[in-house]
Amino acid sequence: CHGQRKQEEEVIDIEKRISELKYTLEKIEHYLEHVPEGSLKIQNRCKKTYYYHQYKNEENNSYVKSYIGRKNEQLARRLAQKGYYIKVKPLIE
Repeated sequence: CHGQRKQEEEVIDIEKRISELKYTLEKIEHYLEHVPEGSLKIQNRCKKTYYYHQYKNEENNSYVKSYIGRKNEQLARRLAQKGYYIKVKPLIE
């Protein structure tokens, strides 16, 4: 009787975890649908860190790398989050 109850609790815990992972996956997919194209590139020079937005120019099939200034810090954060989600998503699926 006690063993069966423990099994039922474990099943409920597993179902709860699956539900949490599905929710997280939906959240990641929604975020990735609404984030800018490209990725974040970081360079360290002379004890300073520089952030760049790198994306593909479809017209000439080349990559464009543009500096992200302090005023556009939010873009750097969004691209960093995008990179993280892209790496985490396959682990959840």
